[in-house]
This record gives sequence, structure tokens and C-alpha cells, in this order.
Amino acid sequence: MVLVFVVGFFLLVVLVMGFVSWLQWKNRAKLSNSDQKYISKHWAKVSEMLNTNQSIAIINADKLLHHTLGKRAGKKFDGLSFGEMLKRSDAYFSDINAVWRAHKLRNRIAHQVDVRLSNAEVKSAISSFKRALNDLGANV
Repeated sequence: MVLVFVVGFFLLVVLVMGFVSWLQWKNRAKLSNSDQKYISKHWAKVSEMLNTNQSIAIINADKLLHHTLGKRAGKKFDGLSFGEMLKRSDAYFSDINAVWRAHKLRNRIAHQVDVRLSNAEVKSAISSFKRALNDLGANV
């Protein structure tokens, strides 16, 4: 009888914790319509840039993700660098490792001289940025 009570109590605690976690997830900051329009407009510019300057396209995609994550997280990430934000945000993304790879490519572009990019690197980074934006609710 005691075992049934303990197991029942344990299940109740797990259910309550799960419900609280779900409520916190559901109540995260959402993107406003004006944020959505801004993101879509700038993603279109990133897509156009892929034909003319892939490095700038990747840098701008990274900046757009930084902006969007800041909007989505609300005040939670105020004052943090993008790298610090990413360290605390795996719950927002379906593939945080892909986001990190794309961000590291952006860092290579920004900090190294004469970076040569393969088409596969560019395609992978842009795809990762796009998926991350969609994970945040941007629908690009």
C-alpha cells in the first residue's frame, strides 16, 4: 500500500512539473506581426545577397538570427553577446549544433582575412539560419 502511495505521489509530482514546464514554454515571448514583417523583409535580402556576396549574406543572416532570438526571448537575454545567448538557448532550436556551426562560419568570415567558402558551407549555414529562424516562429 505504501509503495502504491509513493509511486502515485511521484507520478503526480512529475505531472505537475511537466505542466509547469509546458506553461513556461507556451508563455515565452512571441514575435509580433511587425517583427514577422521585419524578419521576412531582411531574410529576402539575405536570399538575394547569396547571388552576389555570400559572405555578407551569412553575416546578415547571423545578425537577423541574433535580432530574432532577442525578440523571442524577451528581456531574458538583455545585455548578452550572441554567443552567450546561444549558450543559454538550446531549448529554442531543433538543432543547436547546426546553429553553432553557422555562427562559427560567420565568425571566420568576420575575423579572418581572405576566407574562401565552399558552396556546401554556404548552403549548410544558410539552411541552418533559416531553420533556426523558423524554430523561433519567424516563418521564413
